[in-house]
Amino acid sequence: MHGGGKSLGAENTIVSCSLLSNYFDVIDVDISTTLDGVAILMHDIKSTPLDGVTGSIANYTYSQIKDKRNLIFDGTPFEGTTVTKWGDFVTYCASRGKYITAELKNTQSTSESMMGVFKPIMENNMVGRVNLQCLNIQRLKDYRAATGDDATQLLVLVYDGMPNEDLDYVISETELLGKSGINADINYSRRSELVEKAKEKNITVNFWTAKQYSDELSLLSEFPGHQISIDYMVV
Repeated sequence: MHGGGKSLGAENTIVSCSLLSNYFDVIDVDISTTLDGVAILMHDIKSTPLDGVTGSIANYTYSQIKDKRNLIFDGTPFEGTTVTKWGDFVTYCASRGKYITAELKNTQSTSESMMGVFKPIMENNMVGRVNLQCLNIQRLKDYRAATGDDATQLLVLVYDGMPNEDLDYVISETELLGKSGINADINYSRRSELVEKAKEKNITVNFWTAKQYSDELSLLSEFPGHQISIDYMVV
C-alpha cells in the first residue's frame, strides 16, 4: 500500500499503517528528517498537513512539530493524531513481523540524519526486512557512507523526466552502491532497454505501476526473474 495508506486518506501515519498491517505483509512509507535530524514518516507537509506548520519540515525541529495534530483527521474518531517517528514505526513493524519499503523523501545528507534512519533498523533486527529507496542516488550513497550498513537493500527510483532518467548512468551508479536494485516507472518502450542493461550487471528491476498491467505481465514473461508490482490500490 503506497505511502503508508495513501488510499485511506491519511498517508504516513501510525493510524493508517496499523490498519494496513492487518491485511498486508509489506508497508510502504516515506521518510523526511527534521532540522535536528529526527526521522519521521512524511512525504511533505501538503500530504500530511500539521496545524500551524508551513513550508518544509526540514525547517522545524522535532520538538516543534511532535505535538502538532494532523489536520486530515479533524472531525474523525482519530482527531488529534500527530506525526509518527520512523523509529516507532520500525518497532511496530518488527513486532508484527512486517516488511518495509521506505523512500528517503526529504532527508538531509548529514551523518546524524542518516544514522537516524539506520539505527531503528539495527535496533529492531530489521536488516534484510527493509528496502530503502530514493530518486536521489547521492542520498543513497550518503546512507552507505554515514552508516557503514552494506546489508540493507537500496533501491534507485527511475522516473521519466527526472534528473536520473539516463539509464546508463543509473545502471553504473546502482552497481557501485552494492546490494541494490532499481524501481522504475518509465515509458513502456524504454523498459526492455532498462532490463537488458540491468541483466548485464545482475541488477534486479521492479516496475511500479498502477496502469497497463497486461503490458507489464507481458514484459515479465519476456524477462523472467524480475518483479512487477502494482503501485497502490484504492480500497
